[in-house]
Amino acid sequence: REDAEYRRKNARWLRYSAMISIQVRDRMAQIGMTQAVLAEKLGCTQQHVSMLLKGKNNMTIETIAKLEEALEFDIIGNALYLSDSEHPPYGDKK
Repeated sequence: REDAEYRRKNARWLRYSAMISIQVRDRMAQIGMTQAVLAEKLGCTQQHVSMLLKGKNNMTIETIAKLEEALEFDIIGNALYLSDSEHPPYGDKK
């Protein structure tokens, strides 16, 4: 019950975290990067990268920027509204 309540209260950022995680995993597969290599580029442990890739962490802008740099990929521009039909990209009208 507590877990369900947590997910309900945090649904918005959890959705963003999951979308970012999917983008990161897809990019890693595209360029053939392992979690260990990403961890080295980020200056953290492979376990921390694994945790980030689960899509359940409230990532900071700093972490997202480091991921973008390590992956040479624009996560923010690609991820935030990809599957959020309730909120179209800025400037677009429904």
